[in-house]
Amino acid sequence: MRILRIRLRNYRGVSEREVTFAENGVTVVEGGNEIGKTSLLEAFDLLLEFLDSSQHERVRAVRPTHADVGPEVEAEMVAGEYRFTYRKRWYKKPETVLTIVSPKHESVTGREAHQRVEEILAKTTDLNLWKALRIQQNQPLEQAALKDSATLGRALELAAGGAAADPSAEGQGVGLLQRARAEYEKYFTAKTGRPTGEYAQARRELEEAEAGLRRCEEELERIQRDIEEHARLEEELARLAAEREEHESRLGELEARWRDLETLRQQVQTLEEKARSARLEADAAKKAAEERAALAADVDRQEAELASLRRRLEEQRAEAGRSHARADEARRACQSLRDQVKAADELVARASGDVEYLRDRDDLARLQARRDGVAAALRGIEEAEGELATIRVDAGLLEELDAAHEEVVRAQAKLDAASTSLRVEALGPVGVEIDSTRHDLTGGETLERPVLGPAEITVPGAVRIRVTPGVGERDLRQALDRARERYRTLCERGGVADLAQARQELERRRDVEQRLAAHREKLARELGGLPVEQLQAEHARLTARVGEYERTRPAHPPLPVDLEAARQAAGQAQDRARELRAALAEAEQTARRSEQAADQHEMEVRLMAQKIDDAEQRLDEARERLRTARAKEPDEELAARADQAQVAAAEADEEWRAAADAFRDADPDTVQALLDNERELGKRLAARISACRQDRDKIAGRLEEAGGAHEALDEARTRHAAAQRNHDDVRRRAEAASLLLRTLTKHRDEAHRAYIGPFRAELERLGRIVFGPDLALEIGDNLQITHRTLNGITVPFNELSSGAREQLCLCARLACAALVDERDGVPVIIDDALGYSDPERLRRLGAVFNAVGRRSQVIVLTCTPERYRTIGSATVVPLRPSSAHPAPEPDLAPAVPPVPGDGRARPDDHAAEIILACLREARTPLGKSEILTRTGLDPDLWSTAIRALRDSGKIRQIGERRGAAYQAIS
Repeated sequence: MRILRIRLRNYRGVSEREVTFAENGVTVVEGGNEIGKTSLLEAFDLLLEFLDSSQHERVRAVRPTHADVGPEVEAEMVAGEYRFTYRKRWYKKPETVLTIVSPKHESVTGREAHQRVEEILAKTTDLNLWKALRIQQNQPLEQAALKDSATLGRALELAAGGAAADPSAEGQGVGLLQRARAEYEKYFTAKTGRPTGEYAQARRELEEAEAGLRRCEEELERIQRDIEEHARLEEELARLAAEREEHESRLGELEARWRDLETLRQQVQTLEEKARSARLEADAAKKAAEERAALAADVDRQEAELASLRRRLEEQRAEAGRSHARADEARRACQSLRDQVKAADELVARASGDVEYLRDRDDLARLQARRDGVAAALRGIEEAEGELATIRVDAGLLEELDAAHEEVVRAQAKLDAASTSLRVEALGPVGVEIDSTRHDLTGGETLERPVLGPAEITVPGAVRIRVTPGVGERDLRQALDRARERYRTLCERGGVADLAQARQELERRRDVEQRLAAHREKLARELGGLPVEQLQAEHARLTARVGEYERTRPAHPPLPVDLEAARQAAGQAQDRARELRAALAEAEQTARRSEQAADQHEMEVRLMAQKIDDAEQRLDEARERLRTARAKEPDEELAARADQAQVAAAEADEEWRAAADAFRDADPDTVQALLDNERELGKRLAARISACRQDRDKIAGRLEEAGGAHEALDEARTRHAAAQRNHDDVRRRAEAASLLLRTLTKHRDEAHRAYIGPFRAELERLGRIVFGPDLALEIGDNLQITHRTLNGITVPFNELSSGAREQLCLCARLACAALVDERDGVPVIIDDALGYSDPERLRRLGAVFNAVGRRSQVIVLTCTPERYRTIGSATVVPLRPSSAHPAPEPDLAPAVPPVPGDGRARPDDHAAEIILACLREARTPLGKSEILTRTGLDPDLWSTAIRALRDSGKIRQIGERRGAAYQAIS
């Protein structure tokens, strides 16, 4: 199949467009984003796939919004021996027209035309190959599915050395495999191989019959189990009745023993309570006696402690007096040292002032010398700059003067060499006039001069001679005049008479500039990087400071003789001041420690006095408590009461222990355990008897209801046997169909494996143009690349870079196009690929395109023409925006509704229509950024455009047809 021409009319925003493709060779269709390149292939697919009456969403999406007309697509094609033109129009006046021009002329319309095209393509075109050799926009460039292509199979079989393939035989082979697969799919699913159809129905019927048979058998088994269980329950009830009689006898005996034990338990508890009360009374009396003894001991202890505190107080008062005396002595020593430090500081301040004064005086002397140097340098600079201003000659002017003088010399020499020379020799005394100037010559005298212009020579009364120089001499004269004029102008500009004076002036300029540089260097040296004003200010500041110190300094002690002596005096004063400060610091620290010790002793005295007060108060309280207790009960009575209480407690405890031993010997725990067990056993026997009776009654009810179980089992066995026979018959046919398909598929795969060699050879031939001569490829059974070896390094295909995978995928499609017979081939269509390829690989891919394009049709659609500029034989078809709708993109931007009143489109309406067209075009969900990238819209118009679409309801219409695309931006 070959696509010769595609024409669109009223297709989205395109009013009309026609593109013609080369029948053999590479056609590159160039155009910007959304110019309509992809729409060409989309329109071709719609033409082949949908009737003119179709209401499919893909057809509705291409209706123009700017006019009430139907989209129309026309294509001129070659398929096998058929050459025809095929046209369709949808919606408005739908129409289908087919015109076949060879092998014989035919004209068909309507549904018959659609069916006729399908018949031609089915007979002449490998549709699997047509799908495999297309690379669509916005989809990853993956390897082509070439395994199922019958056309490629015939070509590879022929390339592998087999006999020329018979298309009809191949078709029969493919048909046999398809019929085998169809037969297989009657019994098994295509993807998972699970039973389906008649086989699944037979399996379900067999499973249902088996389930019914199992249910009948299980029912009969259940009835038999119920009979056996009923008899067992009768026996169990008789045994449980006998057990209950024995249990009731044992329970009566245990309850009588327990009542006796309860009476004994109450007696033990009464005696235990009496013994406890006696023990409490004895403990209370004992505790009262112990507390009385503790009170007396506490009074004795506090009296001794108070005496000790009073002795310690006297000692601390004496130590506090000594601490205060030491603190007073330390304070007097500190004050004496402070006075000495103050006098030393005054001496240090006076010595430091002397040092600063003598330093300022020396700095002032040096600064005065610098001021004098600066003033001299400024005067020198002013004089040099004034003299320099009078010199107008510089190096540039001298260079121009030198060149002008040389030009005058050259012009003069040229004129002298080319001009006529006049020589007059007097044979005797004679007067000669040359240009009205008389010359009296004696005999033998000679007059010689050049003829620089028209000259007239006259011998009065004898002869007049006119000499006129030629044209060349006149030009040289003019050149000499121009050179002299330039020389004179330059001399005037420099204020000199000639070149020699100019050189003198330049020498003078250099001398002046040297003096000026020397003065400036001296000025910079004297200033030392400071501005003149700052130097003056510093001089004034030092003058004021020196004068002020001389006025205010006292006469005694006298001023040191020089700065060094002043520094030594200042150092000695500072050393003395430091020594006194160190002594003062040490004395102050000693005074602080003395004061802290005195304060501490004073605090200890106060604390001790407070402790004595507290101890006296506690002693008075303890004596009062002892007096009060003895007044209530004397010590002798308290001791007697404690002894009597101890005797009574011992007697009550002995009586209680005797009763407790008698109760323990009766073993109440064992009796209680046996009684509790018998009670629980009674409950369990009652529950068991009740449960057995209920189970017996239920089984009896089921046995009464059960009837006809044997007849149901016989009927289930008959149904199962019939289902088993039907299942076995269908299973044998299903297994035969599966074996046939596996056998045919195995042989087909073996044939495909034989094709790998020729396909790999052709793919490597093209790939080596791109990757180099060391390329080797491994091809799988599905005719897809599994590994690439380059420079001895083997890498799995999926681990290659994006660019390398892209280039190999493209080479595989082109290799397929190169292998198939020209009559059976289909176009290789590439919609914007090679985005990951570098310039060198693109150049080599151009050679691959050129090699394949000689006998195949390759159609490239691109918005980046630079990628395909290296295809030598390419036919380039540039696309321009549709003339009826020039902005912004013809196939995605329908006509924009005008603003009422002025006829101009609003920017937001314009943007809304562009977004609407992009959504109609979309086959996958689009986000905001992707829509802006595709349409090139200004992001500032996004919000208003979406709002306009929502208000108009158009975006909801898109959503009804393409929910994903609508939801992505709504």
